[in-house]
Amino acid sequence: MHKLRNTDYFPTAGLQFHCDRVILSPNVTVTPHSHEFIELVYIEEGSGRHSYKGNTSRIGAGDVFMIEPDVEHAYYVDASGPLIVHNLLIGPAFLQQEIQSLSALSSFIEFYFVEPMLRGSFQFKTFLSLEYTQQVHLMEQLKRISEEYRDQPVGYSLAIKSQLVTLFIFLTRCYENKNGPKAILSRDHDLMDSICAFIHKHYAQPLSLDQVSRLCGMSTASFSAKFKKHAGKTMIEYRNDIRLSQALQLITVTDMKMSEISSEVGFEDVSFFNKQFKQMYGQSPSQFRKRQPSH
Repeated sequence: MHKLRNTDYFPTAGLQFHCDRVILSPNVTVTPHSHEFIELVYIEEGSGRHSYKGNTSRIGAGDVFMIEPDVEHAYYVDASGPLIVHNLLIGPAFLQQEIQSLSALSSFIEFYFVEPMLRGSFQFKTFLSLEYTQQVHLMEQLKRISEEYRDQPVGYSLAIKSQLVTLFIFLTRCYENKNGPKAILSRDHDLMDSICAFIHKHYAQPLSLDQVSRLCGMSTASFSAKFKKHAGKTMIEYRNDIRLSQALQLITVTDMKMSEISSEVGFEDVSFFNKQFKQMYGQSPSQFRKRQPSH
């Protein structure tokens, strides 16, 4: 499987962003590949199939979705006509602060982080499919971003960041208004494995039990029971254990303040972080650091 590198699309360290509009001819296959960056895909015209984590779904005009880094995917274009695809490639550091701010919006967390993960465990009934007026609005936003990227006037990097934030807020609102169940359930074991893997990767994000339960098509009680049976603890306990393990490493190998470490691993309240840490390790974070050889 071919892997696309950041250096293939981001020649300078200052702008980890690339956008293009690709016209794929009828019957063309884009072979399985992965990439180091995040990709936002919008289907402007045409239809085909998209393979993602081994699952294949129909795609068509108006569909918009995220592709996670290091995940294999491929396209298969229908014979009826070309497939016109807009690709926005975003390097891991380009929108770091902006993504952190947007993560306060629960629907953004679902669209940007959770749905791509669940797409590997579920056969989704649909991607985020935009209505006609929404498609027109999105095309206007993509045009502005493309012009900034192409012409690179003064301040273009900041302008692209600002317009991407506006675009993600728009898509988050569209996702918030999306009706109907989001997924068809697959095997519980595979699903819970995917949830656990997702938490390991995004433990610092403000992901709630209600969000994950809803996206899994379960009640909170049903999801909680299945997760505890699988992992031996609740989802919140599982996530907090990972956060505390990461905090332990930061305390050991860095000189970061406890408030900084607490925030870094996802705890908003330092007092709660201290309490959880002492409950797990039998001593406060400060006491643990003082007992390390380097301190």
